Parts: sequence; structure tokens; C-alpha cells
Amino acid sequence: MTVCPICAGVSIAWFAGIVGIYTQQVWADPLIVAILLGASLGALADKFGTRFGLVWKTLMVLLGLPAVYYFVQGKLWYGLGLMVMLTIITLVIGKTRGNPKSLGHNKDLFKECC
Repeated sequence: MTVCPICAGVSIAWFAGIVGIYTQQVWADPLIVAILLGASLGALADKFGTRFGLVWKTLMVLLGLPAVYYFVQGKLWYGLGLMVMLTIITLVIGKTRGNPKSLGHNKDLFKECC
């Protein structure tokens, strides 16, 4: 699996922002971190939505957005709890759907990027 530089940069930025929030750094703006996390959440839902289906995509948004809120508000354990629930749901749906079909090769370089 390859990761595009844009996705890697966004992920590093929000991870550093979360660390900054929890270490009470002045530069760590919770709004910017929430926007970056929300963008990553939407990209993941879009990328894997065809593999796991509409129910998973809906649960990704319904559990992921509150998790982002809790992360940036300093309530780490609530956010982690929601992410653990989402991980369990993903594993269960992945097992029940079987092996995903190949998505094929796209000519658009950014189609499979984010």
C-alpha cells in the first residue's frame, strides 16, 4: 500500500496538533486539528466505502466525527473508545463481506490517493 505525500503531510500535521493540544502548546489550534482530522476521516470513508458498504460509511461518520470532537477537546479516552468501537465494527464487517474485489488500476494518479 502506498501513501501519497499529501495524505502523509496531513496525517503528520494532525498528529503533531493532537500532541500539541495535550501538551498545552500555544501553537496547537484545536480548530485546525479538527479540520485536518475531519478531512482524513472523510478521505478514509470515501476510499474504503466501496469495500465495506454504506452502513460502514455511515458509522464511520457517526462515530468518527464525535471522536474527532473528543480528541480536540482533551477527552482522549472518549475519543479512543469511539475509535475502538469503529475498529471492531470494521473488523466484523470485513469478515462478513469476505475478500474484497480488486478495484483495478486507475489512470487518475490521485483517484486512489486519499
